[in-house]
Amino acid sequence: MPDEQSPVGQAATAAHRYLGQLNTIVEKAARTDERGVWGVDPWITIIHDLIDLQIRTVANGVALGLAGPWWRRPVERFSALSEEIIIAAAPYERVLTVAGPFRRVGREGETIPERAIEFVPATLCAGETTFRIKLTDADYIGANYLATVGFRHREPGGRGADRPPVTIEVGL
Repeated sequence: MPDEQSPVGQAATAAHRYLGQLNTIVEKAARTDERGVWGVDPWITIIHDLIDLQIRTVANGVALGLAGPWWRRPVERFSALSEEIIIAAAPYERVLTVAGPFRRVGREGETIPERAIEFVPATLCAGETTFRIKLTDADYIGANYLATVGFRHREPGGRGADRPPVTIEVGL
């Protein structure tokens, strides 16, 4: 198997993701047909899903083509930052964590894998109230997600109680 960072590995990964997402759309349509509720609305949904998949695939294809081996430069890693998110202050340093799935609004079955989520900054200083979410996988860009963010003390056994996780809606 080619190295995932090589151009061949990137192309293979992109093709695999495309086929997996296409298969999900087809399976969803088949389940709708089996239930006998096929009508105008399911046709519209499948067409929207296919157009959404095609737009993301073309964007990834362009990015993959621009990162081609002919320039001999390393491929820059994709990232997108959310708007600033404001939370309550705490008198101690807190590490931000993924406390639950990042579910796409309107498509609860679609979630962002934890490996594609980072927090900026990763640790909130005492009294700090804002952070951003950094998305590192282009397959999940362009949608709103319901996310559960957890907070824990930077040092285990720190003074004060951990804050409960917060559920937020974030656009990525």
